[in-house]
Amino acid sequence: MKMNLLYQSLFPASLLPWFIIALFHFFHGYISLCLILTLHLSSHAVVILHRPLLQMDMIEWNKFLQLQRLALWITYSFRNHWDQHFLSLILFVCISLNFKLIRERNITSEVIHTLCVLTYCSTAHIAPIVAGVGCIVLYYYQKKPTKIHWEMKNDVQTYFNLRIGYNYIFAFIEWYLSGMTSGSIILLIFLILLFNVTVFSQIPEEREQGRSEWFDAFNLPNDYPYPLNISDAMERCNTAKKLFKSHQI
Repeated sequence: MKMNLLYQSLFPASLLPWFIIALFHFFHGYISLCLILTLHLSSHAVVILHRPLLQMDMIEWNKFLQLQRLALWITYSFRNHWDQHFLSLILFVCISLNFKLIRERNITSEVIHTLCVLTYCSTAHIAPIVAGVGCIVLYYYQKKPTKIHWEMKNDVQTYFNLRIGYNYIFAFIEWYLSGMTSGSIILLIFLILLFNVTVFSQIPEEREQGRSEWFDAFNLPNDYPYPLNISDAMERCNTAKKLFKSHQI
C-alpha cells in the first residue's frame, strides 16, 4: 500500500484550530487552559509521529490520548457550571494522568465515550449538543476495526476522515467555551479551508509508477493508531515492525 502524502498533511492540519485556541488562551493570560491544550496537543504529536516515549507503546499512547479526550469532556461540563480555569486544569490532570485507567481494556469503549459526551451535553446549549452527538457518531464508526485486505486504501482513508472530522468538531466545543468572539469562528474556518486547499493544490495525485511500495499487515490490535507514514513508523515503533511487512515492485 502506497503511503498517502495527502493525509500526512491533512490529519495534522485538523489540529490547527486547537493550536490557535491555545495561543488565544496564552495571550489572554488563561495559562491553565493553555496548559491543558498544550498537554493534549503534545499527546497528539506523539501519536502522529508514531514515536513511543516514556516506556509506553503506541497502544498505550493512543489510550492515553483517548483518556485526555474523556477528561476534556468532563472538564467542559465542569466549566459550564464553574468557570474556574485552575480547577479545570487540576481536574484534567487528575483524570488524564491516572495511568491505572490506561491499562483498563475498556477505557476507549464507545459506551464510556458516549457517557462522558452526554454528561457534557446535559449542561450545554443546542449548538454544542449537536456537535457532541456528531462526535459520538464519528467515534463509533472510528472504533470499527480496519479490515486488512489487498485493496484497503478506501478503508484507511475513511478511518482518517473520521479522525479528522472528530478533531474539527471537538475543536468547536473548545472554541465555544473559550470566550473568543463569534466572528472568530469565521476566521478559523477560513484558515482551515485555506490550508486544506493549499495542501490539495500542492500535493500531486498518486500515480502508478514502475516502482511502488505497499505493506502487508497482520490483524491490527485494538486501540492501535494506524500510522500516517508506515515506513517511518516501522523505524520508530517496535509494534509497527511486527505488524507491517514492506514489499516493492
